[in-house]
Amino acid sequence: FFIGIIAIVLFSFYWNWQYFDAYNKFQESIGSFEKGDFANASNLMQKASTEVPEVEDLKTLADFYSGFNFLKQNKSKEALNKFNSCIGKIPPDYNLGLYINMAKIGVTFDKKDYDGFLAASQEVLKIDSTSAECYSGVASAYSCIYATKNDESAKIKSFEYLKKAKAIDSTSSEAKFYYNMIEYRLFAHTVITREEFIKKFPNGWIKN
Repeated sequence: FFIGIIAIVLFSFYWNWQYFDAYNKFQESIGSFEKGDFANASNLMQKASTEVPEVEDLKTLADFYSGFNFLKQNKSKEALNKFNSCIGKIPPDYNLGLYINMAKIGVTFDKKDYDGFLAASQEVLKIDSTSAECYSGVASAYSCIYATKNDESAKIKSFEYLKKAKAIDSTSSEAKFYYNMIEYRLFAHTVITREEFIKKFPNGWIKN
């Protein structure tokens, strides 16, 4: 995919300087993306695309990188729109389906669509069953269903997936924070956001 873009841009360079400038921005954007600087990667790829709008693949990559940048900012709706615009335009090894479902998790949670939250979390787990985060995501969705519908089977499922997550990662600070938030939700029958939880329990929740 990258080789195809490079070939187009390099060939066109001989006809117009703007292609050379777009190529430089394209390379810089890839470097920023690999470093996790999604904001700069998105900005540079967008500039490259603007310089040579006839190269559709640059526009697709600009949208793809923008999706990551929005995810990082917890702007799930915007991320989902960007990722959806890439469907059918990038190779399978870009794992677009994974990132679409990650964005759906945020969108459905914000809408209080907890069944949708569960479905998206389960799709992510199907793609990656080695990550504690993926198991705890399913546990989180079940905990929301239990807290809002008082569904005892959802509570059992939440603890089941939480146990699997802890078996993979029981030590990292982020994992322990997330587990603690899920356990509070199951105990209090209350769904609050991450920000609200931190404000209410700055040192973590402890069951009395």
